[in-house]
Amino acid sequence: MGPGAVSRVPAPCGTPAAYTRHRSHGEEICAACRDAWNVRCREYRALRPVPWKRLRPEPVPVVLTGREAAVLAAHRGGDLVLGDGAS
Repeated sequence: MGPGAVSRVPAPCGTPAAYTRHRSHGEEICAACRDAWNVRCREYRALRPVPWKRLRPEPVPVVLTGREAAVLAAHRGGDLVLGDGAS
């Protein structure tokens, strides 16, 4: 090792750092590391809620022309049968 180099000891299994090590080395992720990563993700999500993902979008209003509105009103009133009238 050169001057100023630090010997790094890999993080032990069961830590989020070990999970990322498994992923970067293409290794199979052990259960302890997966559990540690899941706990870390849950804690992270708890700190940063995203309320806009839970909101439903507002319905887009339908704008009818005068003729479309008249046809729709006649149809609803039973005065107009759309199509060939065969049921």
